Amino acid sequence: MIGIRNDHNDVYVFFEKGEVKTLETKTLQGVYINQERGEENGVLECRVSDSLPLGSQAEADLTRPEGTLRMDVELLRSVYERLVERHSVELHQGFRHIHLADMEYLMEDGDYGPSYEYLKTLIPPNPD
Repeated sequence: MIGIRNDHNDVYVFFEKGEVKTLETKTLQGVYINQERGEENGVLECRVSDSLPLGSQAEADLTRPEGTLRMDVELLRSVYERLVERHSVELHQGFRHIHLADMEYLMEDGDYGPSYEYLKTLIPPNPD
């Protein structure tokens, strides 16, 4: 799972193969790419919730606990179900848009595919 926040404060979360199914019951952890400072990546966590503050369908919060950049995304179960059905969902959190994309099905999509491929190049290789 890869996430980024653009210069309009919109959040994009790209789920890789099999991750949307896993998200139903588990919190996923991935890479948050800091567009403002490309050399600094952080942690992205995403989870499904049965309740959020009144009127919210999803929330995305950027924090820096203990010096680590972190993006936490939480979405209602009804939003998760739309993601499973449609493979992409766009929501509003105030003036911010939250885009969720299941790349298992959207690699050929002209909007998401190229962005996802580019973001993968910004993740340093695992030293293992």
